[in-house]
Amino acid sequence: MLGAIIGDLAAWTWEHNRASFYKQLVRDDAVLSCYGIALYNAAQTFFLPDEDVDVTPMGFPRERTYFGQWLMWQIDCAWYGQSLEEKMPSFHCMDKEEYYARFFMRELLTSLRNGATKGAAYHSCEMFENLSKSWQWREENKVDELSSGLLTSIFRAWNAFYLGYDFTSTLHNAVKWSGDIHLIAAIAGAFASAMYGCEFSYMKEKYANDEMTRGDLYYHVLNRKDGCVQRLGQMMIDYDKRERKFFKKNCALTNVERHQWMPSDVNLDQFVFDEEQMNRIVCAWYTDWDNRYGFYLDDGWMYFYRSQVLICRFQFKKYEDGKYRIEHLEDTGEFHDSKELLGWLNENMYSLGKQA
Repeated sequence: MLGAIIGDLAAWTWEHNRASFYKQLVRDDAVLSCYGIALYNAAQTFFLPDEDVDVTPMGFPRERTYFGQWLMWQIDCAWYGQSLEEKMPSFHCMDKEEYYARFFMRELLTSLRNGATKGAAYHSCEMFENLSKSWQWREENKVDELSSGLLTSIFRAWNAFYLGYDFTSTLHNAVKWSGDIHLIAAIAGAFASAMYGCEFSYMKEKYANDEMTRGDLYYHVLNRKDGCVQRLGQMMIDYDKRERKFFKKNCALTNVERHQWMPSDVNLDQFVFDEEQMNRIVCAWYTDWDNRYGFYLDDGWMYFYRSQVLICRFQFKKYEDGKYRIEHLEDTGEFHDSKELLGWLNENMYSLGKQA
């Protein structure tokens, strides 16, 4: 959900200073649109239910932004549970498109937050898959129903996410579309944060500012002048860390750009885990000076890294005996000593798997 707020702020940065957008994604003075405000309002009713907050949607039914605010509440409901729906303000004049949008957002976000691959999430939501093939969401015309409708924005946001390889690249893709950029970027940010996380922004070296290729995005959630918003932002961050199902790519202190991978000849027979051990490895945690090796999950692959350098990747497969084994181990070609790689994996996987 934090990713949707950051997506909204990134869209403002794109509109006001594109150089800053590519160098840091979000400017310090970025301002929330009605979508970001709706996201905060929904989160506040979840985290601070006893505090009064005006959640009345801005604008009127049939206006371009009205249903977009309603969709932001759907993102929060997907994140924090259906109990939030009982506190949702009244939105009038709903039609079939809005209900499709509600279903798609909840299904896709739930799948991604539970570790599904992009392809699995897409194909599991059959109606979304079918409509995305027939809906004219790629057409670059100015017809209001096409360029500003909720389904068009969702399809464009999914395309930006599907073609991206981390949180930042997803938003780079999102702003290239026509239509309501704030809405598309917020939705794309929600998708990307569900899979990649949104703690850091990784810039390509050609866009780097003073050779800095990583920026703290949580800072922009917390750097709000309103003290209540700052407190709420910290609650959202703590919730995401506490409820996560896997360690995410944009939270790992490593290079997130594309890499070339080659099959490894390391013997994997010794790596056998039960479900609890496998889940501990998938959850992993942050690296530090004393613990420099880490794991993260990205689109069905587990990545293993050390001190900001990727070492290898692999996939878990569940067998009939209920045990999990490693398959399809690949490395970057920089580590040719199979014995050394095997030792690194053995030490770090079993230290995580055996944690109490």
